[in-house]
Amino acid sequence: MCDCINVSFGSYDSIKALNNPFYPGNSAYKIVGIDKCIADEIEFLWGENIQTVASCCGHNKQDGIISVIEGDVYKMNKLGYIKDKTYNNTFYAKTVSRIK
Repeated sequence: MCDCINVSFGSYDSIKALNNPFYPGNSAYKIVGIDKCIADEIEFLWGENIQTVASCCGHNKQDGIISVIEGDVYKMNKLGYIKDKTYNNTFYAKTVSRIK
């Protein structure tokens, strides 16, 4: 479960601004909004040199997901992440998902 209460999908009501280490310099994409309840998990993955491209905590409406670049799918598998059945590069977030 995450900390979201009445937060809709696509909302910016419960995000934390983080500096994405994969965008050098002053790129407009360097600061990204990550759902607060999975921000630590995203930072951990970045520390493991895994590039995320999208994420959502699920807002207590569905399981949280993290999508990564295709080249990092192997790393996610090695860390024990479970793939979402729909997309090859999308995994269930460990922090907030019911899927273990």
